[in-house]
Amino acid sequence: MKIPCLIVFSIALLSMLLFSDAARSDALVGGWSPIKDVNDPHIAEIANYAVTEYDKRSGAKLKLLSVVKGQTQVVAGTNYRLVLETTNGSATKNYRAVTNTLGKSKISRFGPGGLHTIYQATMKIPCLIVFSIALLSMLLFSDAARSDALVGGWSPIKDVNDPHIAEIANYAVTEYDKRSGAKLKLLSVVKGQTQVVAGTNYRLVLETTNGSATKNYRAVVWEKPWIHFRNLTSFDPLLT
Repeated sequence: MKIPCLIVFSIALLSMLLFSDAARSDALVGGWSPIKDVNDPHIAEIANYAVTEYDKRSGAKLKLLSVVKGQTQVVAGTNYRLVLETTNGSATKNYRAVTNTLGKSKISRFGPGGLHTIYQATMKIPCLIVFSIALLSMLLFSDAARSDALVGGWSPIKDVNDPHIAEIANYAVTEYDKRSGAKLKLLSVVKGQTQVVAGTNYRLVLETTNGSATKNYRAVVWEKPWIHFRNLTSFDPLLT
């Protein structure tokens, strides 16, 4: 995957975020997990905060009786979705509250404990859009955006005596002889590496002879077998 492909990917990601249904501001960041111990002191603190904050905003005079159950959601911070049993002095009523602990806790929703949808997203989709634009800009203007950027790293060839490796090596020597007028003969493949690109690059160290002396060369051959294509990219002598 060359850098231009990453640019295309970033543009595609940006387009999806801008135009898909997932770009609604209420998209979820993480899944909800049940709270195992609703009597945990921190859960009690969150619950009391939720009731107190609701009283401030609404003018109600609710008192917390207990935390019935709850869930947490890891975002940039933690969302707490709690079902709270409360009383206003004369009657009890359950409420579902959602708070977030990013920096200063804040209440997201506090309502009668029915099965209505409650949500607070800390990382909104616009943040993802900004991230995508930043990524796209870096790819466009960084040195890594050269068109010759490699897709994969080099991996060692385990068996240099493999018949296909021998075929590639013989091709490299024969092609070099054609181009240069030399009369090299292949003696052996000393070692080699492969790299997956649009096809495969073979980088081989070859022991050769010209009839009177031996010399090692490093050859690079690019092969696309599905179209019967081979090309000798380089053939350079190695210093002994």
